[in-house]
Amino acid sequence: MRAPMSQASVPPARPRGLRFALLAHPSVQGVRFLTKLALPWFFTTQEYGEAILPSLIVFGLQHLAVFGLDEALVSARQVDADLWRAMRRFQNRVGLAIAAALVVVGLALQAVPSQALLGKLLIGLAPMLVISNRATLPTWLLVRERRFRDLFLVDLGAIVSFAVVTLAAAGAGFGAWSLVAGWTANGVAALVLSTWRSRDLVPHRSGGADEWAKVRATGQNLSIAAVLGYVGERIDGLAIGFVLGRSALGLFDSAHNLSSVLLGWGQSVADRFLFPTLAAHVRAEGLGRGYLRALRTAILFLVPPHAVLALASEPLIRAIFPAPWHATAGLVRFLALAAAARCLDLLAVTALKASGDGAAVVRLGTTRLLLLVMALVIALPYGLEVVAIAVLVSRSVAAANSLVVAARRLDVRETGVELRRALFVLAAWAAATGPLGFWILREFSDLHPALVAAAIANVAVWAWIAARLVFDRDQALAEFSAVRARLQRGRAG
Repeated sequence: MRAPMSQASVPPARPRGLRFALLAHPSVQGVRFLTKLALPWFFTTQEYGEAILPSLIVFGLQHLAVFGLDEALVSARQVDADLWRAMRRFQNRVGLAIAAALVVVGLALQAVPSQALLGKLLIGLAPMLVISNRATLPTWLLVRERRFRDLFLVDLGAIVSFAVVTLAAAGAGFGAWSLVAGWTANGVAALVLSTWRSRDLVPHRSGGADEWAKVRATGQNLSIAAVLGYVGERIDGLAIGFVLGRSALGLFDSAHNLSSVLLGWGQSVADRFLFPTLAAHVRAEGLGRGYLRALRTAILFLVPPHAVLALASEPLIRAIFPAPWHATAGLVRFLALAAAARCLDLLAVTALKASGDGAAVVRLGTTRLLLLVMALVIALPYGLEVVAIAVLVSRSVAAANSLVVAARRLDVRETGVELRRALFVLAAWAAATGPLGFWILREFSDLHPALVAAAIANVAVWAWIAARLVFDRDQALAEFSAVRARLQRGRAG
């Protein structure tokens, strides 16, 4: 078993590992994204909604099955063989119990004709829940040790398995069952690869580890936060599926997938890199500087692409989706901005988790859920686009609340010049890009939609560069020099 981390300093991630943490995941997310883009060509909106609804339910239950032991494993001071076996045994029992309950519910739904297919799909996904649950702790053992290359291998193998099996099954005409087969293949690949790559990290000696009762209590708090977070993320889809119908859910989920590409990347970076790194900062030197650097990065590099996606949603959807799916554009316009707000919310919550403030994380999750539920109750009678607007409003309020709580609870004594400059860049960029983007949409609507979307993206990039050079020149030039130096070393090597 490795020695506990030194309290004197934060061990930096090796450059190669850091590149895998920050840059390799876009390729994983890209495979997922391209697969989701291809699915509308194989499904009607009704069929796709039928397939998505049971997936939303099972993924929520999977958070409960994990019981927060993934993040508890990362935050534990030390893990020995006894603690490892206790965590595995407890998690296996919870997973099997939830899967059995899922089968019972699926069988009961056979008595309701309108929900019979949902029940069958839930039964079909029950084994996937057990398999994926078994893969969790080996994967997060890699997270704990910041083995980012191995994590990339696990993620890539799992998502490629999902893509190949899902698209093959969809092309063969299996309909909603295509996603059942795809997610099962994803779970099997993740289990095999994570077990293989973490085999040298599994502890074999006893003594010195955190007490199981303490770790379980931490996991319980984190489990509540995870379930609240997931329900707060996807209760909109569940409500739409049951209230507005499966076809509406198909449109909404497709818009959600397109809007959340960078959010998915941010979620992975937060879980796999930012959380263990900020936790190391807490143990060594305090969280303030690391959190502010991460917040600045999110403002500069995550918020603007979401805004561009919202602006260019109509020509983009017309260019990549078949005609029955063009109604997705009106939803992406608002869901992309909601995803930008969620990125900032996610960052604040990750910092609070790393600081060990689980109670604050639970309260924020509860608030986020209540805000979304209230928004949905008001918006659902008025249709899909009003629901998307309501999601944007609730996400924005929740993000503002999380940022305020994080600023008060973390050791952030000042906002810092660099953070203020990032805010100036964002404001100046928005002031330039917004009017120019709307002008392009109005004046060049007769062009091919792909050209219109590309024109908006081009304007946004140049406006961002100009804003950086005006308000954040030193940092922008330093980043450019660093990138150029790395490229030169790559060519030389």
